This record gives sequence, C-alpha cells and structure tokens, in this order.
Amino acid sequence: MQHVKIIDVRVLIWILSALMLYPLAAAQEQRKFSFQHFSTADGLVSNQVNSIVQDQDGYLWIGTTDGLQRYDGIRHYTFRYQPGAKNALPANAIAKLLYDKKNRLWLLMANGQTGIFDTKKFLFYDATLKAGDLGTKIRQSKNIFMDELGGIFLLLESKELFRWDEYGKEFIPAFSFLKQDHDWRIESFVHEPGSKKYWMGLYGGSFIVYNAETQNLSSPGHNIEDERLIDYYANVKTP
Repeated sequence: MQHVKIIDVRVLIWILSALMLYPLAAAQEQRKFSFQHFSTADGLVSNQVNSIVQDQDGYLWIGTTDGLQRYDGIRHYTFRYQPGAKNALPANAIAKLLYDKKNRLWLLMANGQTGIFDTKKFLFYDATLKAGDLGTKIRQSKNIFMDELGGIFLLLESKELFRWDEYGKEFIPAFSFLKQDHDWRIESFVHEPGSKKYWMGLYGGSFIVYNAETQNLSSPGHNIEDERLIDYYANVKTP
C-alpha cells in the first residue's frame, strides 16, 4: 500500500503565496532610485526646510525659514518678504505648505499668518480669519490641513478649528459644536480616509470624533458611536 504524505494547508498557502510574490519582489529589487542632495551651496536659500510640495506643472515648492522657493529641476527661484511691496510674502519663515485640489498653494507662515500664493503671478493673498481678536488668533495659528474632499482646515492653538469658506473667501468656525465654552484643547486633526469622520486629538491624549454623515460628536464620557479609541485613551495620562 502506497503511503501519501499530506501537506498542511497552511504550508501550501504559504508556498503558493511566496511563488506568486517572488516576481514582484525581484522586480522591486531591480528598481533603482536616484537621490540628489541640495544645500545653500546648490541654491537653497536656507538649509532648514520645513515643507515641500509639488504642483500640477511638476515644480517643487520649498518652504524654508528664510523664504519660499520654486525648483524647476535646474534652478531655485526665491520669493521673500519685501517691505512695502504689495502682495509680497508677509514674512520669510514658512511653517508649512499645502497644495490643494484646486491647484492652490497655501502658505502657513511661522508667525501664524495664512494665505494663498499665486504660482503664476507670484503674488501672496492673505486668507481672512473670521474671529474676534484677530491679531491674537493669527499668532495662535498652528497647522493647516486638507480632507479627502478638498476642504481646507486651519487649527489654532486656542483649541479652535476653522474651515475655508469658498463662497465667503474666509476661514469660519469648522463645526458648530466647537465653541469656546468646551474645555477642549485640540492638538491635532485628521480626516479618516474613506469616511466622513474627523478625528481630533486633545491635549492629554484623548480624542473627539465628529461624523459629518450622522452629525454625531463622540467624546470621552459621551461616546455616542462607540469609538473604541476614545474609551481606550480616555484614561491615558501623558507625563
């Protein structure tokens, strides 16, 4: 009687998977990447670069502590603050660049000012912030984000979140529930991919989640949609 050796199904699956993935892995090993290093000796206006984006024309836009630069593959073109010049950069130090779905280049300056830089005319247009103490709130600007739908959001250190109103051409309060009477200090903001949920990280390590589809707000102690991370981090204390 002939004995047949039975192969474990899990082992068979592993072998087949390895055979299928081998050509892909081999192709990736053959792929070569080229890196080029730039410094002030090569045209960078500053060795401290805070943000880089690429526009629809292929240009690289570089936000540094000493101005904005456009790189075309050969040269660096520099844009800096010019006293008295209309629509020039309001300052030199740039904290973050964002290139949106409408092909606009957003600049968040280190001093908190936010605006749009026209990449064709090379002009800066300040983005109005609808708020009470405007001067104070400008200095509190912390970060700028874009969701999957192309919406632009501005986060202030004073726990406020604003969104860009395309009709009014200004930043307005993002959600009606985010008011000053809430004892929340929002440290971070992210749109969950493939959903209409917006996650906001709070000082201390907890979260609040706004579901734009259901218009529900889940927060520590009031977790309407049973978001597990909210319950998990509610009692986590940071040093």
